[in-house]
Amino acid sequence: TAACEHVCKIEQCNRTVKERSRGTISEIRDTGFKNFHKMIIVPVIYFMVKMLNTVPVRLRISHEHAPEEIVMGQKLDAKKDLWLRFGAYVDDSHDSIITNDMTDRTHLCISLGPSGNLQ
Repeated sequence: TAACEHVCKIEQCNRTVKERSRGTISEIRDTGFKNFHKMIIVPVIYFMVKMLNTVPVRLRISHEHAPEEIVMGQKLDAKKDLWLRFGAYVDDSHDSIITNDMTDRTHLCISLGPSGNLQ
């Protein structure tokens, strides 16, 4: 199709991603955040697209395999991908040199998706 033509199916997919992303943002907003930086919005969109592509859809190519599994060859691993809720508060460890003093070894941050370094 041309750049100026309207494609209903693509518009429906974009609307679905936006609606699911707004739902996730509203959950994070309940914790007290009012304004969101681009560093939070972009991972929300990536997370939603990944979650939508990891579930098999009935009226699509395959009833048994998810689109991500067909295209990328990756299957959803709940231990790696879903062990933290998106937007959850996390105490992240940041000590590279272990010392015996009483300084904090973690800092509070927001989970923006899996890091990919779990075993």
